[in-house]
Amino acid sequence: MIADITRGTQAMARALSLLNKPGVRIYVVVPLLINLVLFGALVWYGYNQFNLLVEWLMSFVPAFLEFIEWLIWIFFGLLAAIIVFFSFTPIANIVAAPFNALMSEKIEIELTGKAVSSNVSFTRM
Repeated sequence: MIADITRGTQAMARALSLLNKPGVRIYVVVPLLINLVLFGALVWYGYNQFNLLVEWLMSFVPAFLEFIEWLIWIFFGLLAAIIVFFSFTPIANIVAAPFNALMSEKIEIELTGKAVSSNVSFTRM
């Protein structure tokens, strides 16, 4: 069992070293940047929309209850964190999917020195 853990750790270290290759790096960086921009824009948009909602709701609240605004913002922060936590991986996988095939071909060439020939295409399916 310890040997399996060691082998798994070594395999991950070898895989991470492959990601530093110039031909492979682009297939990691591009999906990462797309995800960062996408989630940054979504959180920014959600913040702006929620801010408008809070301002509208607070216009109905008397002055002595303005502390409720802080509670609402804490709730929003927790809700946004939960939404990002549960949606980041599925959306990241969808965004990265087209790059994964290209990355695996580049890694195959890096490891074996041979190009992968595939007769499979989306239109043939």
